[in-house]
Amino acid sequence: MTDICDFEVTTEQGVWVCKNCRVLTPEGRKYTNPPTRSCPGIGRVLEEDQALSPQRPPSLARQAWNLARSLTDFVVDGCKTVTQKQYEARLEICDGCDHRRNNRCMKCGCRLSLKAQGRAFTCPEGKWPSVERPSQSAPGAMKVVFFSHALGRGGAERWLVDVATGLSREQFDVTIVLDNGYQDPALMRRASAVRIVPLTKWDESESVDAMVCWSRIPPEIQAEHTVFCLHGAGPFAKNMAAAVSKIPGVHLAAVSQVAADVMKQYGPVEVIYNGCPSDRAKQILDRNEVRRKYGIWPEALVVGFLGRLAAVKRPHLVARAVARLRKRGLRVRSMFVGDYTGQHRSRFEQIRRLDPYSVFTGPQENVGDYLAAMDVMMLPSQTEGFSLAMIETWMAGVPVVSTPVGAVPELENEHGSLVVRVPLEANDDVLANSIQLATSQRHKAAVTYAKRLACREYTLAAMIRRWEKYLHSL
Repeated sequence: MTDICDFEVTTEQGVWVCKNCRVLTPEGRKYTNPPTRSCPGIGRVLEEDQALSPQRPPSLARQAWNLARSLTDFVVDGCKTVTQKQYEARLEICDGCDHRRNNRCMKCGCRLSLKAQGRAFTCPEGKWPSVERPSQSAPGAMKVVFFSHALGRGGAERWLVDVATGLSREQFDVTIVLDNGYQDPALMRRASAVRIVPLTKWDESESVDAMVCWSRIPPEIQAEHTVFCLHGAGPFAKNMAAAVSKIPGVHLAAVSQVAADVMKQYGPVEVIYNGCPSDRAKQILDRNEVRRKYGIWPEALVVGFLGRLAAVKRPHLVARAVARLRKRGLRVRSMFVGDYTGQHRSRFEQIRRLDPYSVFTGPQENVGDYLAAMDVMMLPSQTEGFSLAMIETWMAGVPVVSTPVGAVPELENEHGSLVVRVPLEANDDVLANSIQLATSQRHKAAVTYAKRLACREYTLAAMIRRWEKYLHSL
C-alpha cells in the first residue's frame, strides 16, 4: 500500500478517485491533473497540496463547540488570566507552530492574542506548559491522591482523570500524581483542572486521607486509606491483583463484577460501575460530513471500532466481518477510531491486509461525530472490565455487537438485551450475521433502551456520585 494517493477519473462519477483507498478529491474542486495527497486509506491526515489549498480552520460548528468548552473551563477557573511572562511564553510557542496563521490557530480556530491570556485555556496540541493552580477546595476537604504510572489513551487513564476532576471541590482536595510514563496531550489538558505532581517531586511528608490507584501502589505516597481499583479480568489484571494482595490494609474496588471476581479471594471488593461524560458522545458535525472526509459513500454500511488497536481487543475481527459482508454484495466500509501507532502498528497492518478499504482516523476527542458516521460498533474483545467505548456508543444511539465479556453479561442479566452478542470464538459468518441483525429493524428497540439506560445510569455524574459515596465510607 502506497503512502501517496494515486488518482484516476471514474467513468461512473466523472471525478478523481484514489485507486488505492477509494477516497474522492475534495468536493467542488476541479483539477487539470490529479492532485498529490497523503493517502487517507492508511490513516494519514487528509491534506491537499498547500499550493492548491492552504490549511483551513475547523468547521463553524466545531469552532463553536471548542469555544463553548473553553469558556466553561474559563468560568469554572474563576476567569483567571496568566501572568505577562506566561502569556509571552505561550505566544512564543505558537510562533514556531505550523498551525499558526497570523493571529489565528488553524487547529482550534481561536484568536491567539485572546486565548493565550486565559489560565484555563489550553493548546489543542498540548504544547503550552501547564499553569499551577492553587487548591480550590474548601477547608477541611478530604485530601485524595489519584496515582497513575502514565496518562495514555487507555480507558483506565481516562477513568482516573474523569473521577479526579469530577469530585466535588467543596468535599475533596484532589491531586493527580504521575510517574514517568507517556502523557497524552488531550488527557493532560483535561487533568489540568486539578493539581498535578510528578512522583519524583512528591513531598513524602504531605498528609493524604485516601489514595486511589489502578496500576500499582507507590510506596512514596503514604495515605490513611489506599484504594486499588481493578479495570479488567485478563492475565495482566490477575497479576496486578496478586501483587496488590501482598500489601496489607488495601481497600479493593472494581469497575464490574467480573473484575471483582478476580480479587474476591483476597478480601471484600466494592463494585463501582463506570460512567462517561455525555458531551463526548454528542454529535456536532453532520454524519455525511465525516464520511466525506474519509471518502465513504453516504449509502455505505459503516462498521466501526472505537478504541486502541490492542491485541486483547481483537480489532482484526472487524475487518474479517466487513470482508465477509462485502463478499455478500454489500457496500460496506470499516472505520477504526483510536490509536494505531507504536505498539499497535502490527494490528494496523494486519487489518489493512484483511480489509484494504478500512479507514483509520486516529484518536478523537469528539467521538460523537464519528459514532454518528457509523451504523454499528463492534466490541470483539477477548476480555474487558467495563468498556467506556460501549457506554459512549450507547449514548450515541448506535447498535453494539459485543462478545460476552466485561460488564455485558451482568448488565444484561439486570436490564435485559442491550447488545447483539457474539461468541468469543465466532467465525466470520457469525460476525457478519450479527452486524446485519444489529442494523435491522428488530434490534432498534434495544438500541433505544440502551441509550436511555446509559444516559441515566452510566453518565460521568452518576459515576462521580458512586465514588464520592464510597470515598466518604472509608
